[in-house]
Amino acid sequence: MHAGANTAMPARSAVAAPLADAKSGAAGFPQAAEVTALNEKYRKRWEVLWRLRLPAALPTILASARFNLGLALATQGDVPAGITMCLDAIRQSPNEPAWHYEVAMMLLSQRRVAEAVTHLNDTLRLDPSHEGARQALAAIGK
Repeated sequence: MHAGANTAMPARSAVAAPLADAKSGAAGFPQAAEVTALNEKYRKRWEVLWRLRLPAALPTILASARFNLGLALATQGDVPAGITMCLDAIRQSPNEPAWHYEVAMMLLSQRRVAEAVTHLNDTLRLDPSHEGARQALAAIGK
């Protein structure tokens, strides 16, 4: 420590002070009336998010979760179950080029070449610059 530094211990601990201040309304913590006013102000915005946006996004969220579960199953060695789960996800959200590519790679590992080619072509249809799909098709002669 340098000369003149305050070495005295604070009167309240770093944890106790904010908690005490919150109870008394000090240190920028809102009072109950302020919280109620904020709740009223933003309630309609939350209702819009909850009632309109979440239901619209939910199928994509669930499809993504299903796809990730499929990848996990395949990674753990259950490739057929992983393929099934990923294909279910693709049926829910068919415009994800990376999903088609990953499924194609799983299908190739199971020697299901014709199905893999379909998904590689879907990958390129959705993302014409996808180099992995282009290379995979070239490697299998399609």
